Amino acid sequence: MASVAISAGVGLATRFLLSALTPEKERPEVNTDAPKSSYGNPISKPYGKTRFKGATLIWSPELSVEEESSGGGKGGGGGGSEERIVRGTWASLVCEGEIESIEQIFFSGEVVYNPNSDDADTREESQDFADNHLEIFLGTNTQSPSSTIQSVEGVDRTPAFRNYSYLVFRDVELGDYGNRIPRIDVIVKERTTQLADVIKDVCQRANIPLSQVDTSEINQTIQGAQYDQTSSPRDFLEELQKAYSLLSAEIDGVIKFFPQKRSNTLKTIPQPELASTEADGEIKSRFTEKRTNELELPSEVQVEYKNVDDNLQPGFSYTPKPSATHVNEVNFKNNLTLSDSEAKTIASRILSQAYLHRREFEDIGLLVKHIDIQPGDVIEIPVRGINQPIQVESLDIGANYLLQLKGITYSGATLDIQETVETEYNPRLEIKSPGEAKALILDIPLIRDNDEDLGVYTAVDAPKPEWNQGRLFISDNDGASFTKANTLTQQSVVGTVAEALPERSPHLIDEVSKLTLTVESGKSAEISSVPESDFLKGRFCALVGNELVAIQNANLVADNTYELSRFIRGYRGTEYAISTHSTDERFVLLRGGYSERVPGSLENIDDRLTFKAVHKGQTVAGVGTSTNQIIEGNSLKPYSPVHVEGERDSNGNLTISWIRRVRKKGAWRDRVDVPSIETNELYQVDILDNGTVVRTLTTSSPMVQYSASQQTEDFGGVQSSVNLQIFQLSESVGRGFGTEKTL
Repeated sequence: MASVAISAGVGLATRFLLSALTPEKERPEVNTDAPKSSYGNPISKPYGKTRFKGATLIWSPELSVEEESSGGGKGGGGGGSEERIVRGTWASLVCEGEIESIEQIFFSGEVVYNPNSDDADTREESQDFADNHLEIFLGTNTQSPSSTIQSVEGVDRTPAFRNYSYLVFRDVELGDYGNRIPRIDVIVKERTTQLADVIKDVCQRANIPLSQVDTSEINQTIQGAQYDQTSSPRDFLEELQKAYSLLSAEIDGVIKFFPQKRSNTLKTIPQPELASTEADGEIKSRFTEKRTNELELPSEVQVEYKNVDDNLQPGFSYTPKPSATHVNEVNFKNNLTLSDSEAKTIASRILSQAYLHRREFEDIGLLVKHIDIQPGDVIEIPVRGINQPIQVESLDIGANYLLQLKGITYSGATLDIQETVETEYNPRLEIKSPGEAKALILDIPLIRDNDEDLGVYTAVDAPKPEWNQGRLFISDNDGASFTKANTLTQQSVVGTVAEALPERSPHLIDEVSKLTLTVESGKSAEISSVPESDFLKGRFCALVGNELVAIQNANLVADNTYELSRFIRGYRGTEYAISTHSTDERFVLLRGGYSERVPGSLENIDDRLTFKAVHKGQTVAGVGTSTNQIIEGNSLKPYSPVHVEGERDSNGNLTISWIRRVRKKGAWRDRVDVPSIETNELYQVDILDNGTVVRTLTTSSPMVQYSASQQTEDFGGVQSSVNLQIFQLSESVGRGFGTEKTL
């Protein structure tokens, strides 16, 4: 007996495989929390646009571990903390075959490469990532080996992996990923989007010549699909047939694929032409009708897919049978790229056809005149006085050239179902560029007693809020080379004050002055008023121009704009800057972790150093913004003496006295003088004549005599008033800040 039959794909396309009859094959569960690297991992073939989760690790040398110190040595400062920097270089296999492009790359779910984004910052950051850390191989049959792998393994030992798409990552910092290689997800774009071409390619993989495959009736396009080699070509074809309502049949030695929906009914079979041959050779009219038990039909059809509207993340759609009184949820898990509306349409069609196809017709006997009928054709047969459309599943040619058919109930309406799902997704696909920040080098007195004596404070003036973590690099050769000086944990609160801060006494709280601050960098919400106790302790401290100011009140008057009032002026020994203010001066918040102390070295004093603030992921060479600063060692300079007094005797000898101050540990204690933290207590007093120093007196106590004879030598006679400056000396940096007085 000859036989022409629709392949097993028809069963999946025209009838949903119910779990009670044929359990669905389970896809192997893959742990994608870490990169896959074991032998035997499947290599998938993409079509159109699809997402690969957990690209296979195919090469990786030892991770690079560097112990970087924060400071130390010429240009870097003295002793500092150690930081462990882990970098990785590795290769990840993406897929089999040539692809058109790599659309996006994700590290543990975070996008790091998205070159076709509408966002300019994302395109720029993607280009920087590619330039510094990435080699892309699209799987051509002529691609060259990776130069990165060759530099490690050697030219002769490095394969080109032709016809496989893969990525090589180099020198990627891994601190954000637990100091290990992250899971790599990749979205690719492949050129094949015609469903007919996909089917033919899969048939070729099953070693079926294209001359034996007919897809001429299929004109559908797909958004994307992924052939996972954990399944067979037949399984993948059945997946496509189920999703896109296709049939397949072997006809005259050719496997033909075609839409399940037919344009018309081929013919109507009259009752007299239904026949069957019994064992005794008598021809009788009959057929067998079967009906599936309703409990075996699905109560709900679920579809799992890759959601094209949600950046190809897993999607889920379902269609329930409202009238069902039983529970039989059937899941169609696939590797197709679909929209929510497409997935809903597939679920609704499968559910409707499952109930439509519960009626099967077997042993339909026809005379040889109907030999033109082929599998997939729709014919009508009389069933209880009504012409019933059925779709032919199989056709056997038996004895006496009688035909025997098998078919299922047909209705084109179930194949016309179109669902529309209103959804809104906002996947985070932008890589916000931190931009280039400017390192503000603040060579000022200590603002905290426990800070390193020698060094500078650094603040980060960043143009964008994305600048949140980086490193400070320092050069002592005008930028020819840099070394790491410190870790920068966040950008600083930096702004501009509109008014020039008026000159006021440092000995009284300034209750009069007001400043209008516009915050330009950092979190403006950190600007807030403080209680009296915190105010007196300098908990809200800022550098305005060159003067350190403690602030109590901050009132928000507009977006990022504050009115500041009530100040302690000349805070921490900066009285020298009280009279130096101008309009539009820089404001830098110094307390609350918004400034970092960078230890220095005595070798740096009077040197010009170059600083760069480099965000994580940036390179020193790639950051063009730098700051040049001559280091004066202001944190080591003793404060200016105070309470300067003079007393003359009858001969005109002038005795000058003063009270020293201390640059740290200067809190008031009852019945105890402030400690002297300098190695030796030394002072110098300059005698001035119209601003010119005519004599310098040196003393080891806060008192010195300017004798009448010295006055005569300097000025030609005893003076009734003398202009002078007093300095305490530091063994490390020499003179501290001076006090000028006329006595």
